[in-house]
Amino acid sequence: LVRIFERFYRVNEGRTRITGGSGLGLSIVKNAVLFHKGSIIAKNRSEGGLWFLMTFPKLK
Repeated sequence: LVRIFERFYRVNEGRTRITGGSGLGLSIVKNAVLFHKGSIIAKNRSEGGLWFLMTFPKLK
């Protein structure tokens, strides 16, 4: 799962041919979260798919 936040990384090449995409989406999200001093993690879900958690520092 570590690689899914890399620029241009695609998990399943066959699937992306059908759905399209550049492989930049999660990289952009990660950079936006880090810019705001937050963090993001991804975990596999037992029923399939991924679960994402983003945390941000509390506003003053």
